[in-house]
Amino acid sequence: MNKRTITFFSKLIILISFELVCMAIMAFGIQDKTKYVIYGAGFAVILIGVAFLLPKSVSKRQEKIVLTGLILLCFGIKLVAANIFHPTPVADYKTFYEMAQSLAESYHYTVNPLYIALFPHVFGYSEFLSFFLKVFGTDITVAVGLNLILSVISMVCLYKIGKSLGGFSMAVICSVLWIVFPSQSFWNSFILSEPLYTTELLLFWCLLLKMEETQKDTKKSVLFAVAAGVVLVLFQMSRTVGIIVIVAMLITLFMVEISSATRKRVLLVLLIIAVFAMGNKLANWHVESRIGTSTGGFSWYHVCVGLEETSGGKWNEQDWNRVLGNVNRFSQEGYEHPALEAQKLEKLEAEQKVKKLSEPFQLMKTKLKTLLGNDSSGIIIHLKYSQVSLKAKTCEKIEFLTNSFYYMIVLLSILAGILFFREKKGNVAFIFLYVIGLTMGHMLIEVQERYHYSILAGFLVAAAYAVSILSGKRKKGKG
Repeated sequence: MNKRTITFFSKLIILISFELVCMAIMAFGIQDKTKYVIYGAGFAVILIGVAFLLPKSVSKRQEKIVLTGLILLCFGIKLVAANIFHPTPVADYKTFYEMAQSLAESYHYTVNPLYIALFPHVFGYSEFLSFFLKVFGTDITVAVGLNLILSVISMVCLYKIGKSLGGFSMAVICSVLWIVFPSQSFWNSFILSEPLYTTELLLFWCLLLKMEETQKDTKKSVLFAVAAGVVLVLFQMSRTVGIIVIVAMLITLFMVEISSATRKRVLLVLLIIAVFAMGNKLANWHVESRIGTSTGGFSWYHVCVGLEETSGGKWNEQDWNRVLGNVNRFSQEGYEHPALEAQKLEKLEAEQKVKKLSEPFQLMKTKLKTLLGNDSSGIIIHLKYSQVSLKAKTCEKIEFLTNSFYYMIVLLSILAGILFFREKKGNVAFIFLYVIGLTMGHMLIEVQERYHYSILAGFLVAAAYAVSILSGKRKKGKG
């Protein structure tokens, strides 16, 4: 096949896959949250109308003023939203917090090292948080404040991404959507890893775009490639789906944009992958040095959970007790790598669960609805679980804010997919592919409502992309 044919079929497959995800969300919304779908459609029209008022470009001085204003507005709104509710750390949130406290006090983590050996990604965010607890104290507000800072950094990344893909107008739309993003604002009250790894994902994309833009300057492009590889390692430490990011990058640069593929681009991408591979080994060694035991490698436990029909692919006590019981047993029996042995048993268990699946398509539908069905249930469930007293009217307000925004950006993302297919360039394919990849990944592994956090950042970029084109404000030559 020639390059044009490869690009055409790559974009077609991406379009179909992305639209299927979006249409599934809308089907769930029409079934359960119809009025919020209608609100979302109305807000989408308003947003496009408002976008007509934005200039395509401004002077550098004006841009600095706008960006500064957006940063201040972002911090202010996120600060107010983060203080509406005060959830008590429980379950995973409590684990992150207590582990960070322990790591802030001592280099060696001795509380429950076998737990980290099984799930080393838990360590990544906890260690990051521990640095700040060590400096500013161990109050919960430190974690919330860190979430606010990460939110601002994410906004700046979105501004840069938007400017690279569509100019000043798209940059502002991306930023404003993030600033008013209701569920993201509410999640900042919790102690969780989503704000960190989403920031790292967006930062990686920023660096990838800068690497592309500076290819003529070898020194700069190499520096951006190395930095991108390092950021991807940090992302992997908090969210073990780095392979999805790499695949999205490879498809974008060497299939969707194959006509622009050069020897230098190949070498730069190989450099990113090399840094990622070496960095992962160093990161794993670092984790093992702090917990005093070897990690278990790929988490087959999460596959077992994801294949459990009785729990709809969500956490369940049976799988949890089995893996913890096995790792403790192997440790007591003197095995050199207890976590690895426990994960081997989880692999065998996963194979048995696959054979015993009675309704695999129903399980996938249930998991997809949990992951992407709406944007309110995760917030409400976790607030109540975290001992926050919610009145019926408060829940209604949360549902209105989160779901109206959610269905708005998904509706606009449907348009974005179509517009992307018509574009000659395709840098925006990266975020489409991440959304598709992570959604597909969760059809196999464990699923929870909050796991769609970074996926929503992808829909947000897609929505801004659509609005900037439909309003005629997208700067030509981007894409």
